[in-house]
Amino acid sequence: MVFIKISSFYFQSLNKCYSFGMKKLFKKFSLVSLVIFSSFAQTPKNIIIMIGDGMGPAYTTAYRNYVDRETLFDKLIVGSSITKASDSFITDSAAGATAYSTGEKSYNGAISVDTNKKNLKVLFEYAKDKGMQTGVVVTSEVYHATPACFYATALSRNDHEDIVKDLVFNQSFKRPIVDLIAGGGREVITKKYVNKLKGYHYLETLADFEKNNKLPVIALFDEGQMDFEINTDDKRLTKMTGKSLQLMNQNAKDGFILMIEASHIDKCGHLNDIACAMREMADFEGSLKLVHEFVKKSKNTLMVVTADHSTGGLSIGHGKSKKWLPENFRKIDTLLKDIAEDVFKKKLTRKLFKSYSIDFDSDDIKYLEKAQVEGEKEFYKSFARRVSAKSYTGWTTWSHNGVDVEVFADGPAKELFIGKKQNNEIGRILIDLLKKPLK
Repeated sequence: MVFIKISSFYFQSLNKCYSFGMKKLFKKFSLVSLVIFSSFAQTPKNIIIMIGDGMGPAYTTAYRNYVDRETLFDKLIVGSSITKASDSFITDSAAGATAYSTGEKSYNGAISVDTNKKNLKVLFEYAKDKGMQTGVVVTSEVYHATPACFYATALSRNDHEDIVKDLVFNQSFKRPIVDLIAGGGREVITKKYVNKLKGYHYLETLADFEKNNKLPVIALFDEGQMDFEINTDDKRLTKMTGKSLQLMNQNAKDGFILMIEASHIDKCGHLNDIACAMREMADFEGSLKLVHEFVKKSKNTLMVVTADHSTGGLSIGHGKSKKWLPENFRKIDTLLKDIAEDVFKKKLTRKLFKSYSIDFDSDDIKYLEKAQVEGEKEFYKSFARRVSAKSYTGWTTWSHNGVDVEVFADGPAKELFIGKKQNNEIGRILIDLLKKPLK
């Protein structure tokens, strides 16, 4: 406890250096701190990395107000991550995950290759050097940018075939290096690839996944990405997390590293859909609770939770009002994009929108009738803005923005993540921990 307090004071001092523009000094002291504090830190047997894709700090604040209580995010926060890519102030998921997996910053779109497009060693390869089990649990396709960076290398995040080839056969180890694969992606990961995963249990439903008790396993629950939580209300990430922890605990005698991603927070942000985002946050907190309980019980597991970037420029409050009214979207139980597609060609009425738990007045209806003339894409934007306005929710973009993201941690070596850090520094800490023998 004394060590954690000392390290907290030390990193707070570093943050002040950074805040006052002393960046060179900050970098030097950061390197020194890694050497000093990592030498004292307990080496965890297991590491669980959780990424809320697109989960900027406004999302965790909004979620606290949405559920009207202190959340687990509030209890576990230890620092923040500077997310910019090598070629852009605003990062994408590929460059962000590359930093966490390899300890190096790279260009947007890069899947664990450096700025010269040379392959980098990925986190799961370091884990396999140590004989650990590995796993990815996501709601996106399992070959999507974030999960891909932990087991594959590719010049572009869109090189899905190259990514899947690395998933089924790692060139360095001459075999697959991911023991647990759960998410979407059957459209690209066809039986041709599945058949190359010799000895893997292949599953297509969450129910079958929950019944399975053996590794290795590949569970692909959808042709593409999994459906949104707001459409299904099935807590799919929480369920996948619970089963994955059980499988790893039962089968990983030499430890494990598990990467869990709440992929759809980002997708809700791109849609400027606050109801969608809060449902994904709820599922992510459910997953987080299970991981935290596991960490507390095992005493030899480190959990690190963060985001790759923030999406949408979410703000709590909009215009001149000082209100934020989550009750005005709480009952919406369908993705706004799906609602917009359904009503676009219909006669717009208050009754029609009330069937979706949206309380529009006559001014809203007139506004959207004008938007219908502009085409389906523009209609959606107008519709989403109008829904957001009802709760005084603001958005600045339909893409990513460049704010720092939060870092949460618990378990052995959590003190190494205290304070403000570059995203690739977090990756270097994880790699350093994997290189160290268990004490």
